[in-house]
Amino acid sequence: MYEFLVTATDQNGKTTTRVVAAENSQAVIALLEAEGCTEIILHTDDAGAVSTDVKQDDLEGVSAEDMVAFREKSAFGMFLYLLNKGYYKTRVVSFLSTIYVAYRLHHNSPHGFWFYAAVMTLVLPIVVAFYLAFLSVSRKYEMLIENWAWGRWDDVLKLEPKLRGKIPDLELDARTAVALANTGRYDEGLETITPYENDSSTPRWMYLARLSEFYYCAGEIDNALAASQQAYEEAPDNPTVEFDYALLLLKLQTRLAEASRLMESVESKRLSDMLKMFLPFARGLSALNDGNYSNAREHLLEAREQLQPFAAQPLIRQILDFNSAYLAIASANCGEPIEAVKHYQRAKKRLEAFGDDLLLERLETAMEKYTAVGAFQS
Repeated sequence: MYEFLVTATDQNGKTTTRVVAAENSQAVIALLEAEGCTEIILHTDDAGAVSTDVKQDDLEGVSAEDMVAFREKSAFGMFLYLLNKGYYKTRVVSFLSTIYVAYRLHHNSPHGFWFYAAVMTLVLPIVVAFYLAFLSVSRKYEMLIENWAWGRWDDVLKLEPKLRGKIPDLELDARTAVALANTGRYDEGLETITPYENDSSTPRWMYLARLSEFYYCAGEIDNALAASQQAYEEAPDNPTVEFDYALLLLKLQTRLAEASRLMESVESKRLSDMLKMFLPFARGLSALNDGNYSNAREHLLEAREQLQPFAAQPLIRQILDFNSAYLAIASANCGEPIEAVKHYQRAKKRLEAFGDDLLLERLETAMEKYTAVGAFQS
């Protein structure tokens, strides 16, 4: 059983966000519908439920609603959110403590036990909010993902021991394996991920999906495609796996008819709110591959608009930069040099750092006519 964040309206018309345990996302929807719930919004997809559920030992008191809100917040934004919530919860005690402390200070009274207790009451929400926002396991995990998304592989490997046992092993090992492969330790990286093939607690589709990611980041495109196809064949009704396979086909500009069929199937299913936001990105790639550059730009701009509110997340920022690369390609082919250059400059640094040579080559090819006449400084 895995845990999914979900918002739904019950039979009494009350809308709440909660954690629901189920085998997969579609089972969550079936369970809530059986309870008579409507307006169901999944906030967790199957891949997220299996691999990225940070242990909440240091997040006591943080609700499911808070976890959804955190997706849009930076560390400082999370600090302010928690601080506001902390003072709101203790507003009566905080108000009385403020009056008491102010009174004692105004009259220069001796600072006894109750004075310091009142001060602690006022300071505690700040300490708790600061810890959760800047020092918690979830924040350290975010630092690892930030380094991973920028191809800072040595930093990923340095952070890995600090998170061992605090986030799911598969997630940590999958990130570590890619870092090892990109620091000249390919065999060690492969040996880090392959034991999950026989791990009874890991769905086979998830193992194959992470193996595909490993191969892609290591530059073994044929193996990446084969593993992604196997993952889909293991779980053809899983919309996350289906989408990932379709997206890889679109990225590689291969078997486009199959990719279109897969996307139609994905869009017919009940999806998490985040997965829905990626649909315009996939549509943009599809239009780009079909040579419909104007339509591609529209879809890619829609993708950017939908994903931008979540740019506090490192992987969303990475996707936005990839999106900029495809926007540059589309704009260049639409004869829009200013737009093409803007998106190119935003994307190039990310692609070079992460080592996505396939997309970088496609981008540079599309921009050749502008570089040839010195339209911009690379």
